[in-house]
Amino acid sequence: MGKIVWVEKNPNSEKLYNEKVDIGNGEIREIASGLQKDIPIEGMQDQLCIVIVNLRARPLAGWNSHGMVLCGETADRSIVELLQPPAGSKPGDPISFEGYVREPLENPPKKNPWEKVGPCLVVDGKS
Repeated sequence: MGKIVWVEKNPNSEKLYNEKVDIGNGEIREIASGLQKDIPIEGMQDQLCIVIVNLRARPLAGWNSHGMVLCGETADRSIVELLQPPAGSKPGDPISFEGYVREPLENPPKKNPWEKVGPCLVVDGKS
């Protein structure tokens, strides 16, 4: 899990925020998130969040993104919120989801690990 320690609107995109996320052990990750239209910048700054850090880095609108900040949303996307880690969590704490075993991945993974687990995550117990 991580903590967003710095955030700005990406000057090259109307959708992206550029973030610096403390993921523990003194490591700060640069991450781009397409949340400008969903979460005000004040709702991002200094927030604890769940971060996927084992994704390949890729440039997004001029910003090298080294991970993904997880959010939950309603089916019609009228509500989008950062997923909150358990109370008492601190940057660097591993987060697991019921029914999924944490396994080391080859570096770099052949397939995007998000493709396997993403479709299975739900916020309302249904879809």
